[in-house]
Amino acid sequence: MPTSTTNDREHSPKYIASLALGAAAILVVGVMLKPRKPAMETPPAPSQVEIQRLARLSERRALDTMTEHFAAVARDLAYRVVQVGAGSGTGILWDPDLVVTAGSPAPESTVVMASAGHLLTATRVVAGPQLPLAAYALPGESQSPANQGEEAGVLDAAEWILAIWHREGELAFAPGHFLESRPATCADRDVEEIHASVALFAEMAGGGLFDLDGGLVAVILPCGDRLAALSPDSVSVLIEEGRAFEGQLLALYGMRTAPLDDVARGYLDLEEGALVSEVWNGSLSATSGLRPGDVIVALGGQDVESPQDLQPLLLPPELGPRLLELRRGKETLEVDLSPGSVKTASVAPDQDHGISLVPAPAGFTIGSVSAGSCGADAGLRPGDRILRVGDAVPRDARDLRRALGRRPVLVEIERGARRLAMLLQ
Repeated sequence: MPTSTTNDREHSPKYIASLALGAAAILVVGVMLKPRKPAMETPPAPSQVEIQRLARLSERRALDTMTEHFAAVARDLAYRVVQVGAGSGTGILWDPDLVVTAGSPAPESTVVMASAGHLLTATRVVAGPQLPLAAYALPGESQSPANQGEEAGVLDAAEWILAIWHREGELAFAPGHFLESRPATCADRDVEEIHASVALFAEMAGGGLFDLDGGLVAVILPCGDRLAALSPDSVSVLIEEGRAFEGQLLALYGMRTAPLDDVARGYLDLEEGALVSEVWNGSLSATSGLRPGDVIVALGGQDVESPQDLQPLLLPPELGPRLLELRRGKETLEVDLSPGSVKTASVAPDQDHGISLVPAPAGFTIGSVSAGSCGADAGLRPGDRILRVGDAVPRDARDLRRALGRRPVLVEIERGARRLAMLLQ
């Protein structure tokens, strides 16, 4: 029967074997035709040149990021680092109504460019030949952010700081690292100086050093023939000194006064008065004829018992007296401190030979001062020039030694741009 024949064939060993062989053949062919994975090749190691190039690119990206951050900090502080004067002078907004800048020159009024671009007229309130700074009061309508005046906290060595100032009307900045703070001398005053890795140069005078949080680290000010970054505490002391009566007297007239002590009373034979202890060359006091060692005994006809009686000199000229009565040795004379009373003689230029001669400096230069001597006790220093002893100008060194042998004796010396009176006991 057909059905039986078909079943017998399907169960035949030969038939099953042929099917198995066919399946095996198909499997082998499939494996052979299957696409193979490409062999993984190890990439070549980068060359030294490529490594250096990648490092430079990484550093450049880091520097670009830091520069952008420094620029952002400087922009945020534009309200506090202001432009002073018609040129590119710089000042620090000290409080909402006060700007601090470099001390020379210091006109009675100036303009301040506020951060909003408004020009404000500011009036000088602190200045003086003895100070490295000047301060100007802003008008009452000036506006400043509420967080102005913030000072930096304690800085660690190598911490980032930013110097900011104005250059040709544009805000300039230079990053650096804080190094240390240490005591120093500026304009004969003890100050705290901030040292950083930023080089200071002339156009930065009046600018400031800030930390990256915007806190004031220092104000850049002239100190003699160099620039120094003075701490906010030192700047505050200088401002207060300039605001005091003696500071204002020095700024207006270029003179400093002192009360008479017992030794001065006996030497000068005076019980009351204000001793002129210091006169700055070129000041109104100097051009009016005032000398160190003079004693002011009256102002505008009113007796002067102490320096505080000279307060009317700070009033405007139309309100305060300017006529002084002096004792100079045994003489009594008058000096007018009104600006219009000083007449400067004009000197015609020499047309004969076209050269000008520098006169030899007057006086005798002190080479050394022995520790514990009366000169050291009085404050004499090496380099001071002795101009006058008592009422006389010494003719030679022998005459000077003879005059200094008397005690007490009032000595007039020149120290830099000022003349001082010192009483040797």
